[in-house]
Amino acid sequence: MREPQVKVRALYEKQYTEGAVRNATAAGEARRGVIGHLLSQHRVDRRTAASQLLRGGRSILDIGCGDGEFLEAVREKFDELWGLDLVQSRAFLCHKLLCETGHQRHGVVVANIDDGHLPWRDGYFDAVVSLSVLEHVLDPFHFIGECRRVLKPGGQLILQVPNIAYAKYRISIALGRFPSTSTPREFWPETGWDDGHLHYFDVSNLRWLLRIGGFIVEGFSGSGAFAKWRRWWPSLLCGDLIVSARKPNSEQVEN
Repeated sequence: MREPQVKVRALYEKQYTEGAVRNATAAGEARRGVIGHLLSQHRVDRRTAASQLLRGGRSILDIGCGDGEFLEAVREKFDELWGLDLVQSRAFLCHKLLCETGHQRHGVVVANIDDGHLPWRDGYFDAVVSLSVLEHVLDPFHFIGECRRVLKPGGQLILQVPNIAYAKYRISIALGRFPSTSTPREFWPETGWDDGHLHYFDVSNLRWLLRIGGFIVEGFSGSGAFAKWRRWWPSLLCGDLIVSARKPNSEQVEN
């Protein structure tokens, strides 16, 4: 297992440290032209959409924290901020940003959840957030199990993943072309096969995964242009899915 994991780490170092994803994103924005620019004025980014769902509490963990922008955005809701990332350079940026905010209690860990258990005790966090990570991990069951383990009873889990059942992707598949749910296909040699995505999710299988993992699913949302209106049918109209789920209290029956 060690050699594949070393290759995975090298892929994400290439994507983020060398800027491959940033370059692909910039190219995609340029291709959208005037219409894309107008739509961007009404766009809700994934961090904002996810942060709006957070209830707050004592402590939060962001798995795949990147440069720390999400933790910085929600710092007023939590007394203690923790991030975890596979990429050393991204973890450093997260630590640097949190130090600059002046938040007194924070930490960043460099680790790969596929290697084993999260380095926190059972029931430590009030909230766990993970944006654009679940589709990359080797074992989603292990991932969900670890999120549940480190959450307190009643704790909140927020996940964001691409939605393979998005109307645009359905049309692409119907026409015989498998969709790219990440960067444009011509950038895959730089960013990895479909940006390194190993799994694909829609509302039904993500809900199923969370329920068998011991969570109560509270609702689905999404980000992107005109997200407020597209959320009334996220399974069809949202290019991504943002789900809020809750670890049951000890007296609750899990559904």
